[in-house]
Amino acid sequence: MIVRQFLSWVRTAPTGDRAEATGALARAYLYSDLSDSDRAAAEGAMVMLLDDPSPLVRRALAEVFAASEDAPPTLVHALACDQPDVAAPVLQRSPLLLDADLVEAVATGELERQTAIAARTALPC
Repeated sequence: MIVRQFLSWVRTAPTGDRAEATGALARAYLYSDLSDSDRAAAEGAMVMLLDDPSPLVRRALAEVFAASEDAPPTLVHALACDQPDVAAPVLQRSPLLLDADLVEAVATGELERQTAIAARTALPC
C-alpha cells in the first residue's frame, strides 16, 4: 500500500524530492524489516524508477546499493549500464558485479567508467 502511494506521488514530485525519496526507499529495502510482499513491491517500484528521466533519481539508487551485497542484482546491473555518472558508484564498489561485468564496462571506452572501475579496492588482474 505504501509503495503504491509512493508511485502515485513520484509521478508529480519535483526532481530533488524524488531523488531523496528514492534513496529512502532503497535504504528501507536494505535495512528495514519488510514483509516479503512489501519487499517485492519496493523492488518493483525501484525497477520502475530506473526509467526516471532524472539522473539524480537513478544516482540515489546507485549510491545506496553501490556497496551492498543485499542489493537487488537486477537493479545493480541496470545501474552499472546507466550513464557514467549514475553507474560510477556501482562500478567502483558493488560486490555483485563479476569480473566479466567489469571487463565489459571497461570495453565501452568511456573514461568515467574506466576510472570508476580502476578505483575499486579489490581489483583483480
